[in-house]
Amino acid sequence: MAQAMINETINNMEEIVKGMDSSEDAAALARMARWRGIARTLFILVTAVSMAAAIIYARGEQEIYLRGLEKRMIASVDERAAIFNNWLTAQQSKALSLMESEFFSMYAADVDSYGADISSFLTYDGQAPASEDRSEELSYLRDQQPLLERTLRSFVQLNGFDSGRVINRTGQIFISTNSAVISLSGSQREHIKMCLDQARPVFAPIYADPNRGPMLDMFMPIFAPQHSGPVSRVVAVLLMTTPVSQIINDTMSLSAMMAESDTVTLVQRLNGDFYVFNSGSAGITQLPQPLALDGKQNLPFDKRPSLTKDEDSYSLGVKLPRSDLWVVQESASSTHRTVILGAWALAVGLALLISIVVGLLGFAGWWNLTSKRNQKMAQEFFYLASQEKLQRSLLDSINASVLDFICLKDMDGYYTYVNASMARTLGQDAEKMVGKTDQDVFGYSTGKRLEVADQQVVQSGRAMSTRETVYIAGKKYEFQISKVPYFDTDNKLEGIVSVFRDITEMVAAQERQNKAMEGIVQAMVVSVEMIDPYLGGHSDRVRILGESVAQNLNMGEDSIATVKLAANLSQLGKLFVDRRLLEKEGVYTEEERIAMRKHVEYAAKILHNIDFSLPIYETVYEMNERPDGTGYPKGLKHDEILPEALVLGVVNTFCAMMRPRSYREGLTMDRALELMKANPGQNDPKIVDALEQLIRSPLGDRVLASLKK
Repeated sequence: MAQAMINETINNMEEIVKGMDSSEDAAALARMARWRGIARTLFILVTAVSMAAAIIYARGEQEIYLRGLEKRMIASVDERAAIFNNWLTAQQSKALSLMESEFFSMYAADVDSYGADISSFLTYDGQAPASEDRSEELSYLRDQQPLLERTLRSFVQLNGFDSGRVINRTGQIFISTNSAVISLSGSQREHIKMCLDQARPVFAPIYADPNRGPMLDMFMPIFAPQHSGPVSRVVAVLLMTTPVSQIINDTMSLSAMMAESDTVTLVQRLNGDFYVFNSGSAGITQLPQPLALDGKQNLPFDKRPSLTKDEDSYSLGVKLPRSDLWVVQESASSTHRTVILGAWALAVGLALLISIVVGLLGFAGWWNLTSKRNQKMAQEFFYLASQEKLQRSLLDSINASVLDFICLKDMDGYYTYVNASMARTLGQDAEKMVGKTDQDVFGYSTGKRLEVADQQVVQSGRAMSTRETVYIAGKKYEFQISKVPYFDTDNKLEGIVSVFRDITEMVAAQERQNKAMEGIVQAMVVSVEMIDPYLGGHSDRVRILGESVAQNLNMGEDSIATVKLAANLSQLGKLFVDRRLLEKEGVYTEEERIAMRKHVEYAAKILHNIDFSLPIYETVYEMNERPDGTGYPKGLKHDEILPEALVLGVVNTFCAMMRPRSYREGLTMDRALELMKANPGQNDPKIVDALEQLIRSPLGDRVLASLKK
C-alpha cells in the first residue's frame, strides 16, 4: 500500500512539472525517474527482507513457546504416571507380604505335593479317601483350609482388596475369600499360566465390572519354602482382585502444574485396540485410531485430534511399566492460539513498520530533489500532508496492536513518547504521560530502580536488559526490560528507548514447574521411606550433613541446592535391589557386589528424563565414583566427577561408617575420620577437612544432634 501511495504521488508530481521549460523538464524528469527506480528497488528489497525476518522470528517464538509447553506437560504427565505406578507398587508390596508368608507357602507346597486333583478335599462328603495311606495328609489339608481362608479374607478386608484366591498349578482354586466358588475366566487362566511360566508377578488389563466398577487382577507366584528343597519353585498362584476407580480418578485429576483447559486420560491397549477410561464412571470407550507411539512405546508431544473432545489439542503420553496402560495429557490448541498468533502479529507488524519507514525515506529523497519547486507545488504538499496523516494512522494502528510497553525518554529522564499498550495498562492518557518521569508513573521506589538502569545505559552507551518486579494498580507484574540508547545524526546521545515485555505468566509457570518438581522429589522420598524406612533415614542424614558441608565450602546456591536434592534421591535405586541382599549380614561376594552396584543404574533410569534445571541426575549417578578411579559405575577420576557428587560421596561414606552393622559396631566419629584421611584416593582430602571442621564446630554439634534423631 505504501508503494502504491509513493507511485501515485510521483505520477501527480510529474504532471505538475510538465509546464516548465524543456531543459528543466528533461533534468527534473531524469532525476525523478532515477529516484523512483531507487525507491522502488529499495522498498521491495527491504519489504522482502523484513517479511523473511518476521517469519523466522515468529517461527522461533512459536517453537520456544511450544517447547516450554512440552516441558510443562512432561513434568505433569510424569507426576500422574508416578501416582499410578506408586499405587501399583504399593499393592504389589501388600500382596508380597502375604505371598512370602511361610504359613501360606508351606500350605501351598503341601497342596502341590498332594497331587494334581485336589477335589477330594475341596468337595469332601465325609467318605474316606480312595487311598487309605494318604488319609492323614488329606485330613491335615482339610483342617488347615478354614484358617487360611479366614486369614486371606481378613487380609483382603484390611488392605482394601476386593477378593483373593489361591490356585494350584493345575488351575484349581483351593483357598478363596468368596463363599461361593467362582470359576476362572479364560483370560485369568492365561495370566495364571503366564505367572507360573515366568515365575514373576503378572498384571491383567483393567476390566469393567457392572456392579463393582473398574477392577484389576494381580497374579503373584507363591514359592515353596526354601528349606523344602534345593531349588525354590512356584507351587501356586495368588490372585488378588482390587478396585481401581479411585486411583484412576486420582491419576486423571488436575495437578498444580496443569492449566484448567488441560485434561489427563488413562488409555489401555487390549487385543491390539486402544480404549479410553471415562472419568467418574466404570465405562471405557474404544479409540477409532491407535496411539501414534514412538520406539519407546510413548506418545510424543505433537498437535493431534483430542482423544475425548471434538477438537485439536497438544498431547503427549507415557507408558506405565508392567502394564499396557498409558497416561495421556492434552491441552486444547485453542488455549494457545492467542499467544502464537500474537507472536506472528507482532513480527508482521514490525516488518510493515520497517517497510513504511523505508518508503517514507524514499519519499523524502524524492522530495529533496523537487524542493526548488515548492511554490508551484503547494497544492501537492497539501496532498502529501494528507498521505502522511494516513500513514501515521496506519503506524498508530500497528503500534496499538503491540502488547509490549514502548516508551522514549530524553536525557533528563522525562517521557517524550509512550505507546498505547503502556498507557492503557497504567490507566493513564498517553499524551498526558509525556513530560513525566518513572517516579511520577511507578512511584518513588520503583522509579529509582528503573533510573539506575537508565544511568548505566547513558554511561556505557550500550543496550542492556534487566528484570524488574512492578506493581500496577495493586497487581504484580514481572517485566523483562530492554533499554537501548538512541543517537541523532551527529552520533550524539539523545535519550533512551525502553521496551517492557510482560513475563508474569512465564515466571509464574516457572514457579509452578519448580513446585511440581519439588512435589515429584518429595513423592520419590516418601516412596523410599514407605518401602524401607532405613533408606529414607539414611538419605535424610546425608542431606543434612551434605548441605552443611557444601555451605562450609562456599559452593554457591545452585550447588548447595543440588547437594540437597540429590541427597534426598541418593537411595532411590536401592528400592529395586533384592531386599535380601540389602539385609545381608557380613561381607558381599563379588557377584553380590556387582548386583548391589546396579542401584546406580536403576536410579539413572528413573531420573534421567526429569528436567530438574540442576545437575541432580548427574550428581546421583556419580556420587559413588572415587577420585582415584576405583569407584563405580564408570570409574571416573577426580577432575571428571562433579564437585557436588564428590561432597555426597564423602558424606555418604561417613554416615555409613558410623552406622552399626550386624558384624561390627558403628565407628566413632574420630575413628571414621581417621580411616577416611588415611585413604585420600577414596575421599577428597579438601572435603574431608571441611567435614571435620564442621562437625568439630558448635554448628557441627547441632548437625550431629539432628543426625541422631
